[in-house]
Amino acid sequence: MLFMPLNNPLETILRALLVYLFLLAVFRVIGRHEFGRLSPFDLILLLIISESISPSLTAEDDSIATAFISAGTLFALAVALSYGKYKSPWFKNIVSAPAIPAIKNGVPVYRSLERELMTVDDLESALRAKGIDTIEKVRLSYIEGDGEISAILFEEPLPRRQIQQAAVHEESKPD
Repeated sequence: MLFMPLNNPLETILRALLVYLFLLAVFRVIGRHEFGRLSPFDLILLLIISESISPSLTAEDDSIATAFISAGTLFALAVALSYGKYKSPWFKNIVSAPAIPAIKNGVPVYRSLERELMTVDDLESALRAKGIDTIEKVRLSYIEGDGEISAILFEEPLPRRQIQQAAVHEESKPD
């Protein structure tokens, strides 16, 4: 039947809600670095995930009504999460990751890179994509909640000696 759902509409709503929350939690745990830029591997992974999750959203019900119920639930959840993030900083911190420092005074923040499973090469690559050729030119950089790298440059690059002193100072900080 084209327009009559085979399943209870409340079951479809619950399925969509559970799948959405599961994927939200998984992507939150995986970390922002993995999805800041989509590599071919990431795109394939997202396509496979969507294909594997699809039957659980509709319980193999191919009716248009079930598709609309499922899609409507997902859109409503996206709007509800956006509204929750807008209204509550506490909720925003749960749902989306805060920005963390990647570079301070021309020196990578290795703890942050480690936490995000990001190498210095990954960081340099992201900076080059923004037209920044060396880390030493960056006064402050963050790994944003969406995995993107933001950077604030020095007005004039620091001399190499000052950068080395800053690196020694950064590494000597207690945990």
